[in-house]
Amino acid sequence: KVIETCFRLAMETGLDLVSSEDEDVSSPSDMGFRLIDCLACNLSNKHFYPRALKLIEQCVTNDDPLARKNGMLAMGYISQGCEDPMKENLAQIVDVMVRGCNDSNDVVRTAAALSIGFMAENLLPDMINYHKEILPTVITFLDDSNEYVISKAAFAIDRFCDHLDKNEIKLYVDSALPKLMNLINIAPPKTKVRAVTALASIISAMGSKFTPFFKDTIEKLAILCNLQNAEEIDVRAAAIECAGHLANSVGKATIEPYISTLAGYAMAGLQLTGDEIPQSNLYALKESGFTFFSNLS
Repeated sequence: KVIETCFRLAMETGLDLVSSEDEDVSSPSDMGFRLIDCLACNLSNKHFYPRALKLIEQCVTNDDPLARKNGMLAMGYISQGCEDPMKENLAQIVDVMVRGCNDSNDVVRTAAALSIGFMAENLLPDMINYHKEILPTVITFLDDSNEYVISKAAFAIDRFCDHLDKNEIKLYVDSALPKLMNLINIAPPKTKVRAVTALASIISAMGSKFTPFFKDTIEKLAILCNLQNAEEIDVRAAAIECAGHLANSVGKATIEPYISTLAGYAMAGLQLTGDEIPQSNLYALKESGFTFFSNLS
């Protein structure tokens, strides 16, 4: 009964893009999904997984988009605790997630992209082997008109690219990179952070093979590294960290003309105090500065 109760609590949300897809919002639904995650991690897979999977299957095949959304989310939330049984039938699960990505409802697509990101983190290395089935569709989400869909797609791309090798990542650079660079120019701050983080994962995965894209990328990052608006401090932090990964990937000779400027931006962030920007943003900015200099060393 406990499992069914937690699922019912998780389903108590409207058909909107807030709640479990928004990190800053807490609701009964969020609590339900966290409890599902907790049960998945602490109960025996033998007892939890079959019952959870049955409830999820009822959701993802439902005509109601709200039910499909919640089923997609639940699949991602159980992936940490149910790693072994999910890997056993991962092909079927991936088919479900791809169907969610192609759903006509943007809320369902958002939930599918978010859960794909969770699964890429929790079902290693097996989930990464399905990149050809998943990434082409998720990359198209970067052109979506809905910011939630875009943000969760960037998150999923980031999680996948963290684990792809140079040959695999080459399959997606031509399609993903222009879209991410466009988002860096026009997206709201939270989505920009996601885009820059995904870009950093691509850069790290490609290593020196990213050199042909260096000039356009560093010029955009340099602008972000010097943002002064309080609302964009997290973008600035992500950009400084990304610049460090870029320097590490392309090598000293290529990055040399930009080192002084970038190091100045990173050092300026390290010298800020909590009186100037909120403490949470300050931590992110300082961490990014340390990461930048670590990548240069």
